[in-house]
Amino acid sequence: AFTGVEAIEDAYDLLERSIVDVIVYDAPVLIHYANGEGLGKVEITGDIFEPQQYGIAFPSQSVHREPINRALLEVMEDGTYDRIYDRWFSAPQE
Repeated sequence: AFTGVEAIEDAYDLLERSIVDVIVYDAPVLIHYANGEGLGKVEITGDIFEPQQYGIAFPSQSVHREPINRALLEVMEDGTYDRIYDRWFSAPQE
């Protein structure tokens, strides 16, 4: 049966108290929780069934667009992005 909640923190509480068996939500948020406050209490299972890409929006002609694009490209090329992603969004390490 489906149980709706107002905030994701409410879902965490229901899961930890075994009132629900699973949470379906935004993968990075759940992975961050499982690696932090939920470590040892919850487990990430299954595949992401609706992958989504994120972006940064700027006003037209923003002077910030190009420097940020360059900085993002740099951290992607030198491996920094992967290290950050692995630290915060990889499956929990037990």
